[in-house]
Order: sequence, then structure tokens, then C-alpha cells
Amino acid sequence: MGEAGFWDNQETAQQLVVELKQLKTIVSPIEDLDTASADLVELLEMGEDDPEIAAEVTIEIDRLEMLVNELELKSMLSGPHDHSGAIMTIN
Repeated sequence: MGEAGFWDNQETAQQLVVELKQLKTIVSPIEDLDTASADLVELLEMGEDDPEIAAEVTIEIDRLEMLVNELELKSMLSGPHDHSGAIMTIN
């Protein structure tokens, strides 16, 4: 976006900005998961014999599980039309 001439074609530039935002919504949770897993490894190393740290490890594992579940849901809803609304009829 910082390149000369990027904004010369407004339509293409806007499409790229929208695509960048969509990609950031995918990458950000993965980065969070990576950081959380690294933190968990450190906690495990520090708290092998400490029951308080073991409780923190359990909490961190639950948080990691929640992040993974969110990523799985996002991956299932990542089609080209999944950002659009839908009408559902129940008979």
C-alpha cells in the first residue's frame, strides 16, 4: 500500500485493502495461538512440581482449546460467500 501508484486505481486498491483485512482476521488468531502455546510450554517447564502453576497450566490449556475451536469454526466459514448474510426457512 505504500508503493508509488498503489492508489492510482481506487477500485483495485479498495479490493486489496478488504482482502488484507480478511487475511488479518485469519492470521491474528493463529499468532495468538502460537504465543499461548509458547507460554504454556514455559509454564510447564516452571511448574513441574508446583500445584499453583499446575492450575495455571489447566487454565491455559482451556484457553488454547477455545482458540483452536474458534479457528476451526473460522476455517469452516471461510468460503468466498460466507461473509454474506443468509435467509433460512424452517418448515
